[in-house]
Amino acid sequence: MARTLSGKHVSQVLYDRLHRLHRSHQDHGVSSGSRPKLVCVNVGHDPASKVYLEHKRKQCEKLNIDCDVLHVEETTNEELTELIHRINTDPTIHACIIQLPLPPGIDPKIVDLVDYRKDVDGFTKHNLGCLTFGDPCIVSATPLGIVK
Repeated sequence: MARTLSGKHVSQVLYDRLHRLHRSHQDHGVSSGSRPKLVCVNVGHDPASKVYLEHKRKQCEKLNIDCDVLHVEETTNEELTELIHRINTDPTIHACIIQLPLPPGIDPKIVDLVDYRKDVDGFTKHNLGCLTFGDPCIVSATPLGIVK
C-alpha cells in the first residue's frame, strides 16, 4: 500500500531538530563563540539557482547561521580556483556550496577543490569515495532526504 509523504511535514521536523541541536550547542558552549557560516558561490546567470540560494539564505537566517551568497556573473577557472582557496583557508567559514549548474567554460570538476570538511553538498571525491565505501562523510542532501 502506497503512502503519501508530506515534504513540508518532514522538512519542519528536520528543521526543528536542527534548531534544537544548534541551540543546545550554543547553550553548552560547544560553539567557539562564533556563529556557523555558510558561503554559497553562484557562477553565471541561472535564475533558478538565484531563487534556490535565496531560499537557503533565509533558512540559515532562521537557524542563526550566517550565510553569504556570492554571485559571480563572469569568471574563469583560475579566478574561481582562487576564490575556493580563500574560502577553504578562511577559519570563519564553516561550509561551502558551489551552486550547480556551472556555466559553459567552467570545469565542473572545480567543485572537488572545496575542502571536503566544508563540502555541504558532498560532491568532492573524498566525500563521494567515503560514501561509496560506507565510511562517515558528508552526504548530498537530496539523496539523503529521499532515503530518510
